[in-house]
Amino acid sequence: MMMAFCVGNSILPVTVNAESTNIAVKDISCKDQDLIKVVDEHIVETMTSYQIIKPDELKEKIGVDNFNKLQTRLVIANKEKSESLNREAVQDIHIQILRQVGATVESHWWGKRIITHNRDTAINVRKLANAFTGTAGDAGIVSAMAAAGIGIIPGLGTPAAIAGIITGVISWADSTTWNNVATQVANNIDSGKYNLTIGINAWIMEVKVY
Repeated sequence: MMMAFCVGNSILPVTVNAESTNIAVKDISCKDQDLIKVVDEHIVETMTSYQIIKPDELKEKIGVDNFNKLQTRLVIANKEKSESLNREAVQDIHIQILRQVGATVESHWWGKRIITHNRDTAINVRKLANAFTGTAGDAGIVSAMAAAGIGIIPGLGTPAAIAGIITGVISWADSTTWNNVATQVANNIDSGKYNLTIGINAWIMEVKVY
């Protein structure tokens, strides 16, 4: 069967194995999203970079020109990722919110230490950390703040305004860090542990909860 990938404004046919048909796919409408979908299958994201897997195969699929443009774009994307890594996941805005629910937040040269002290604070920190991942968007942060009894914070504004600030700058590394916090705090809560110390080490990119 002949399948087609979109490359710019043209169709790149690719022959694949098929048992029951030998129909040629024609007149496919090319869109940017189609090209991105093809490339996504060859991109692996790590904490520090984006990498191309099976580059020769991808080059055949999308063409030399698009492949060269992709490499240039990844250089820029990796620089952006590097810059985001140099910015700690725990920003002042997070610290102010966490303190609203009774958590102690300490700053050290290696990163941040968050102490929950008790059950209610641990549960609220878990909810907030999960929201800070950004996976549920602004609504998730607003909902978590409401569940924690947080309204307007002087100097920051309403939960909706605060949520917009957080999701507007969140990076993949930030999201991964907060997801690690939420998961480890949840595991400790399930084990009946509430007076928790959360170490977010920005130096070696590690989260430990004990």
